[in-house]
Amino acid sequence: QTPSTRRSSMKLSKFDFKENEKTVLVVDDNTVNLKLVGRMLDHFNLKFFKAENGQEAVNFMKKSRNYTQDLDSPDVGLIIMDYNMPVMDGLEATKCIRS
Repeated sequence: QTPSTRRSSMKLSKFDFKENEKTVLVVDDNTVNLKLVGRMLDHFNLKFFKAENGQEAVNFMKKSRNYTQDLDSPDVGLIIMDYNMPVMDGLEATKCIRS
């Protein structure tokens, strides 16, 4: 397979983001990584938000539909998070988000 045919046959998991209006939160302090992941998500026409450290991710999640049940807030279905970041690392942010 060539890269272009491989890309067209790529499938997301069984979870249908479009049908459920889910969004993706991408958390990384490296702007190159944020752009790269953003382009991948754009390829699948997925709506996403960016955060540059774990504390920003926690703050974002506290305002999301996942916590507030506010239908006007984003409903995050997936978080892609770096581990090593300033302010709050990915592991600590994950613990805060899960609690």
